[in-house]
Amino acid sequence: MLTEQRMAALKFIDIIPVINTSDRLRVLSTLEEFRAIKSQWDDLLCNSEVDCPFLRHEWLVNWWECFGAGAALHIVLWEANNRLLGGAPLMQTRRKIFGIPVRTFEFLANGHSYRSGIVVESKRRSQFLYHLYRYFQEWRRKWSLLWLRDIPEGAGIIEFFSQPPGDSHISLECPMASPYVCLEGTWKEYWLGRSAHFRANLRRREKNLSQFGKITFKAYDGCEHVARMLPVGLELEASGWKGRAGSAILKSSETISFYSRIANWAAENGWLRLYFLFLEDKAIAFDLALDYAGRIYLLKIGHDENHSRFSPGQLLRMRTLEAAFASGCREYDFLGFDMPWKMEWTTDVRVHRTVVIYGRGPLPKALYMWQQRLLPTIRKSQKLQVALRSLRRSEK
Repeated sequence: MLTEQRMAALKFIDIIPVINTSDRLRVLSTLEEFRAIKSQWDDLLCNSEVDCPFLRHEWLVNWWECFGAGAALHIVLWEANNRLLGGAPLMQTRRKIFGIPVRTFEFLANGHSYRSGIVVESKRRSQFLYHLYRYFQEWRRKWSLLWLRDIPEGAGIIEFFSQPPGDSHISLECPMASPYVCLEGTWKEYWLGRSAHFRANLRRREKNLSQFGKITFKAYDGCEHVARMLPVGLELEASGWKGRAGSAILKSSETISFYSRIANWAAENGWLRLYFLFLEDKAIAFDLALDYAGRIYLLKIGHDENHSRFSPGQLLRMRTLEAAFASGCREYDFLGFDMPWKMEWTTDVRVHRTVVIYGRGPLPKALYMWQQRLLPTIRKSQKLQVALRSLRRSEK
C-alpha cells in the first residue's frame, strides 16, 4: 500500500492552466472528489459517442474500491466555466515488466473492464486528447509508461496516437478483436444466415439434450432476483475450467465483491440480465449480461460440464440472441477475444488496442528499444531459424 506521503507525491498538480483562460485541467486524487461529480460525469458520458456501462461513474467507483489497492487515483478533468467538458479515469501505479517495477499511468481497468476510454463529446475529443498529451508531456520524467489498455478503434484515441503531435515514442499493442452481432432484420433472417452445419449441429444437440428432460430458458432482471440467482450462475461458472484454473469469480473476494456490486447496481437501473438454461429444475448454463443503451453486453458465462457434449452454452446463446432481436436492441456485444464459439455467431469484430507511451529517462528508453526494436528482431530471427530447420528436414 502507498503511504500518505507517497500518495501526496503522486498528485503532481491540482489545477493546470490550458490554452483558453476559462479552461483548466483538474486532477481528482480522492474517491470523495470523484463521487461529487457523479451526475456531471454520467451526463457527459450519455452525450458522447462512447456511452457504455464500463465508463459509467458507478462502474468506475466499484472497480476502484475492489481493485484499486496499491494505486493512486488520478482522474483528469477538463473544465470550463465550472462545466465538465472531458474526463480521463486514470490511476498511477506500478507494473512489472521483465521483473522490473515500472511507474505507470493507466486507466481504471483490468481484465474485468472489457473496454476503456475517455469521456468527452465527440466534437471536443481531439482537443481534450491534445490537452492530456501536453499535460503528461510536461511531467514525462515523473513516469515511465502511459499504459492505456483495451481502447476500441473508432473512439478517436487510437487514431489520435497513430500520429501524435510530439516526439514521444508510442506503440499500439495487443490487438483484441471483440465479436458482436448487429441486430438488424429479424431473428429468423439472422438464424438462416448462420451456416447450415452449425444450425443442424445445434438443433441435433438440443434434441439429444431434451431426451433427459424439459429444456427451459429463463431471464431474470430485477433486484429481487440478484441474491437468489446470481450465486447459482457463479457456481456454474466456477464448476468448469475457470474454477480449476483459479480464474472463476468465486475464487477471489475482490471479484465476488465487484460482480455482486455491478449486478445490484445494474438491477437497480433496469440493465441487469441473468440468462439461464434449465434442464428440468437444474440450471445447466448461465450468462451474466447488461442491457444498456440499446446494446446487450455479455460479461460472464458458465455451464455444467457434465452436459458439455450438448453445448448448453450455445443453446442458451441461441435463445438470448433470439430474445435480443425481439427486444429491439441494436447490437449484441460478446466482449473479449474472438474465440471460436463466438465466431460461430458472427463475422463482425470490433478491434481494441493498448496505447503505450514511453516517458523520458534511461528506463523508458531501454524499455522502448527492447520491446519495439530488439524483441521483434529476435522473434523474426527465431521464425527464420524454424523455417530453415523445416526446409532442411524436407530436403532429407
